[in-house]
Amino acid sequence: MQFYPGRWFVQCDQAGGGTGSGLTRSFLAIAAVSLLVWVMKFALRLLSVGLIAALSGSFMGTPAEAQRKQRAPSDLWCRDVQIGWGGGSVMICRAYSYEQCMASRTSHIETCYLNPLYDPRFADWRKRNPHY
Repeated sequence: MQFYPGRWFVQCDQAGGGTGSGLTRSFLAIAAVSLLVWVMKFALRLLSVGLIAALSGSFMGTPAEAQRKQRAPSDLWCRDVQIGWGGGSVMICRAYSYEQCMASRTSHIETCYLNPLYDPRFADWRKRNPHY
């Protein structure tokens, strides 16, 4: 039996095993199937890499889109926390959303409101006092 490097067949020199024998044809069939399996696996890998790249590109977006889709500031919502028995209060601004602010209250007396820094009602005041 001789193996020819770079070719997909084996030639048998034994009795009943010349060129075109059953052994050559069966090895050729096995080689063709294994080549087909390899090509299919390679194509599947390329497809999966391309699909992952396409999906990550659509989720990531461009830098300009990322700037437009910025999340709310962490101090968007404030609450007044009562201190001591004297009736004083302290403004604590540590919530992304109104719901988060309401959930963080420790007493039913505490109220949640939009941070004056981001409240559009105070835009004129902020323009007049930019360094406050």
